[in-house]
Amino acid sequence: MKKLLSIMSILFVGTTGSIYPLIVQNQVEKQNSIKQVNILKLSNVRENLEDQLKDKTFSSSSEVIDIIAKNSIDGLQYKASLNNTQTNHKQNYEVFNVEITITDENKFKWDNNKSNTILLTVTALIDSRQIIEHDAIQKSLDENFSFKTYNSSFDSKFELLTNNEIQEGVNIIYINPEERIINPNNKKLYQIDYQVNVDLDSTKKWAENDNGTNFSVSSYIDERNYIDFSEIQKQINDVVENNYFLSTQAVKEAVNEININSAVEIKNLTEVFPDNKIATKEVEFSYDLVLKDSENSKWKDGTINNIPNTFKAKVENRKILDYEAVQTAISNTLKDNTYTSVEEAEKTIKNVQIPSEISISKIESSTSTIFGSVEFVIELKINDTENNKWKDESVTNKKISVSANIDGRKQIDFETASSQINETVAGKIFESMTNAEAAISKANLEEGIEISSIIPKSTTIYGNVEYTVEIKLIDDKLFKWSDGTTEDKVLEVLAEIDGRTIVKFESVQTLINKANDNKTFKSVDEAIHTIEELEMPKEVIISSVTSSTEVKVGTAEIEIVIDLKDASLSKWSDETVTAKTMKINSKIDSRIELSTDLVTKELGYFAFKQETNEIDILNQMLKLNASLKIEELSVSNITNSSATIKVKDGSYEYFSETTTVNFERDVRIDIEEHVKVKDLGTFNTTKNNLNTTIKNKIKSLNKDINMSEIEQISSNIVIDTGPSKVVWKVKDNSKVYFDQATIEFTFTIKRQALKDPNTSNTPARLYIEYMRNPDLAKSQLKTIFLNYEWDDIEMVQFTQTSYVIENQRTEGYWSIKAKSDSYYYTGQAIVYVYSSQ
Repeated sequence: MKKLLSIMSILFVGTTGSIYPLIVQNQVEKQNSIKQVNILKLSNVRENLEDQLKDKTFSSSSEVIDIIAKNSIDGLQYKASLNNTQTNHKQNYEVFNVEITITDENKFKWDNNKSNTILLTVTALIDSRQIIEHDAIQKSLDENFSFKTYNSSFDSKFELLTNNEIQEGVNIIYINPEERIINPNNKKLYQIDYQVNVDLDSTKKWAENDNGTNFSVSSYIDERNYIDFSEIQKQINDVVENNYFLSTQAVKEAVNEININSAVEIKNLTEVFPDNKIATKEVEFSYDLVLKDSENSKWKDGTINNIPNTFKAKVENRKILDYEAVQTAISNTLKDNTYTSVEEAEKTIKNVQIPSEISISKIESSTSTIFGSVEFVIELKINDTENNKWKDESVTNKKISVSANIDGRKQIDFETASSQINETVAGKIFESMTNAEAAISKANLEEGIEISSIIPKSTTIYGNVEYTVEIKLIDDKLFKWSDGTTEDKVLEVLAEIDGRTIVKFESVQTLINKANDNKTFKSVDEAIHTIEELEMPKEVIISSVTSSTEVKVGTAEIEIVIDLKDASLSKWSDETVTAKTMKINSKIDSRIELSTDLVTKELGYFAFKQETNEIDILNQMLKLNASLKIEELSVSNITNSSATIKVKDGSYEYFSETTTVNFERDVRIDIEEHVKVKDLGTFNTTKNNLNTTIKNKIKSLNKDINMSEIEQISSNIVIDTGPSKVVWKVKDNSKVYFDQATIEFTFTIKRQALKDPNTSNTPARLYIEYMRNPDLAKSQLKTIFLNYEWDDIEMVQFTQTSYVIENQRTEGYWSIKAKSDSYYYTGQAIVYVYSSQ
């Protein structure tokens, strides 16, 4: 419907101030009277609306809505709204929904629509862009860019393109590369005109007949080099500030030697006040900075005039004095000499020749030592500060420091000290090296020295020991040896030592007896080992422990030899040093608890005979307890599940003890005792039932045999011509028969002749539904002749003997025979059958 409405035409006719739709039918008959009704045709209405909008451009959608609404008249109403969901294929065209409603049905009626309201859509061209005037843009260009001065044409263009927004949405986009130079004063100073193009964004448009071209911008170009005179002034100030000059001429020379910009020169450099050549003062100087070529250069502020300026410099001519030279002169006088006192060195300092302009006002020493380096702080003074100064520009007193070597120490004779030490040990015997060292250390030495170390050349408690004794000065700043040295002195001192330890043999005996008495040992070796492992006094050792006694239970005599570890370090209390011997008696009992060897008392399952049951049980115990000594045991109270074990009286292996062992007696028998008949006789059986038949025969002929404890392991079957054999054995782990026992049984299989199933008790003819099919026929015969072993029979051939047409009866017989591997039948037979097939 929308598509149909969109292609329908609208046609309006109107008079001044109003628009009316064409009427296609204006009379309607009602109640026999003629009433005037305007019939409206939709296509004409649409065409009329489109004529109002076509070939026109509107500034906004509201303007279109207002125009459409003005079509409303009495009885007919127009309403329009923007359709935001549809866009026209043409750019800037918008779609409007128009709703036309008949408000007075007595005046209007649609020609083919019952509804009073008709909906249709129309399009209109909308252009809401802002109109931009050419003259306004040119005015903005003149105000923002024209008649400014730039360093180059590039700078001018750069500003136009980087600050190209004239106003919002209006931008410079292009500068014509052809430039027009106007009235150049010289080759670097001129006016230049540019032609530029201006672009508008999508929200703007040019006024009619304008396209954004033919805009002009004029700029002044000044390509001269600019010079920053303040930097040159700083160069001058940096040279003259904080420096002293001996004359104004020296100031001028220093300034003229400054490496300033080559395009500038310093002129008219003169002092404002003349130099009076006395004392220190500041002198003011004036000068001009002048451009050498004003056509190619200019100052940073754009001017070319001379730049006047002034500066102040310190000018003087006082004599410079060097306090460090004085310090050097005094140091050189002192460095190669040694003085007996600080006062002597200080006197020497005062006598050193120094410049007459300088005097020593004070001398101070860092210490009053009698030996070592002494630092002197000397205060120097300028006698006339009006005409002299120090080289660091100051005139206040200066302190310098120098050093002097002082040596006023007392001398000590080394030979005298050696004699004093040797007197402490001469003709004496010391109990220990420590005592000897203590005696040496207490030697009465003269003031100023002491023993710093006493080192023995050997270590002993018995004999002569030579000591190296080192003597040192207590303070090498107060004392020195008579030979002028201060290093430590060494002498050798010999002392006699006898400090061997006295050992009491009785104490050693008591220690050994204590370890042996009231103790029982498992063996003689254990008693010996116990003595050997005793912790002896550090001076003695047990050199041997022996015994000639072999005893398991009783007393053993043990001989012990005890020796001194080192006869040079110890001695017996009787003053001897040879080995000593003692004997002791040790109690021996090597027996152990029976449970030590009899760990496993559960003997398990085994067999024993009544006549050898004791030894069989003991052997089983030994099998499970390898260390058990069964000869020391007896067995009693034997049952099939337990026995009493007792240690024999007088046993040397075990303590007296009784215990019980448990087991399960093996009561198996030889299978031959239950097999009385081995020939199973002659019988008839099938191959499938052979094993069952044999088993039943064995059981029926041997009533006592336990068939669940045996199994068949081999067979040799012979049919008809000879005896067959089968071998059975006892099953593994049988508790009825001995393991792996075997027995052979014999028997004869006699096959029977295959007979005809048909007898006097069976109809001459048997009905077989599927008579000619061997498998189906055999299957049906099985259900009739139940005593036949049909699995040992095969169907050979069917033979037809007659056919009766009236009842369609077929008669015949099947030839059957025993299978070639049958154990049950031999030969052939015939079975008669009939069928209604």
